[in-house]
Amino acid sequence: MYECYNNGSRAVEWSSGEISQKAQNLWQSHFSSTAGDVDDGKLFNYEVRSGQTAKPVFLSMDLETPLGFACFLANASNHRKVFVPSTFNMSKILTSVHAQQSVDLVCDSDFFGMQVPAPKLQEYKDKCSSVQNVIVAGKAGSSQLFSGS
Repeated sequence: MYECYNNGSRAVEWSSGEISQKAQNLWQSHFSSTAGDVDDGKLFNYEVRSGQTAKPVFLSMDLETPLGFACFLANASNHRKVFVPSTFNMSKILTSVHAQQSVDLVCDSDFFGMQVPAPKLQEYKDKCSSVQNVIVAGKAGSSQLFSGS
């Protein structure tokens, strides 16, 4: 399904089965705990009847990456919305996190570790305050914005 090359040589490859397994593992280990579903044996789940709908997973990664696609697949197959911003502008992305009120964020290490200008730090921290769980692709550094698990 995916082939990644480095200096002309195949570095990594993922089959569709491996991506599906990764999606299932991501759902079980991360996303299911914040989905809001409560199985109470009734026709409509607790989430729908209570009005406590799960906020969409915020995915600031390209769907053409293995992690991006696996996260999308994990949530879509379990009827949870995924929000993918349509911009590369960091300020607009951080505003979108606030608008979606997502508790789950999936991003790359550059986004996670970006250095925010001091005058904007508190504003962006406030805009990202709903985020409780972050999945980071690549090397994870410390983040000024996200303090979740």
